[in-house]
Amino acid sequence: QHIYSSLFENPLLGFYKSVHDKYGTKIHMNIYNDCPEFCGFTLAEFPDKYKDEFIANSDWFKLAFHAARNLPDRIYENSSYEEVRDDMLMVYEQIVRFAGEETLSRDVTTIHWGCATKYGVRAMRTMGIRALLASFRAFDDGTSDINLHLNYEQTKHVHTYLAYKDHAEDMICVANDLYLNGFTPEGIRQRLDSRETDFPQRRFKDLLMHEQYFYPFYVAYEPDFRERVITGVEWCVEHGYKPAFLKEILFED
Repeated sequence: QHIYSSLFENPLLGFYKSVHDKYGTKIHMNIYNDCPEFCGFTLAEFPDKYKDEFIANSDWFKLAFHAARNLPDRIYENSSYEEVRDDMLMVYEQIVRFAGEETLSRDVTTIHWGCATKYGVRAMRTMGIRALLASFRAFDDGTSDINLHLNYEQTKHVHTYLAYKDHAEDMICVANDLYLNGFTPEGIRQRLDSRETDFPQRRFKDLLMHEQYFYPFYVAYEPDFRERVITGVEWCVEHGYKPAFLKEILFED
């Protein structure tokens, strides 16, 4: 806060704003509360200096609950209702404090690793979440993974058709399309081309990127981070997709 007069002087956030400014892209950023493995930073330390700027850009830039922290992996795979609810309350309080209610995504998010129990999903629904994104991987051997609380057949449906409404928990489950950090720019185009051919019913493209690959000090740093993001966005523009938050196409109200 002593260096940046604007939120978007931060290199990562500035890059995403440049993508929005050029293509109209809408950015949904899932965040943690704390990071014990990296200096112990917590959201409570984030200043409210940029609150007005967050609010002014909240039509295209949203913050959402992801998890209390990055580790352990699959942190909510066996979670209770109370654990998920309490972690969400903790993150929500801080987002509203430093970025405003306007910036908080209360109805759509991606829980860390896309894994949860039905009780965790129920907690998220109680907290206002109406749709959850995950990979929803269904394999030929009848197994599935990164699929929240859904069984194999339900996961396969999401994988094929983009979304599935779990009426028991009143939750819409939605598949993301691509982890941009997992493919080269050429591979991103090939992957999106094949998805368009193999799954013509999926008419919303959710492109996901993990922040850590942006930084040179990260063990798996990707120097073409920016190119990967732009490649995915340009493919969508070229194929007639328009910028939208998921809630803008899912919910009638």
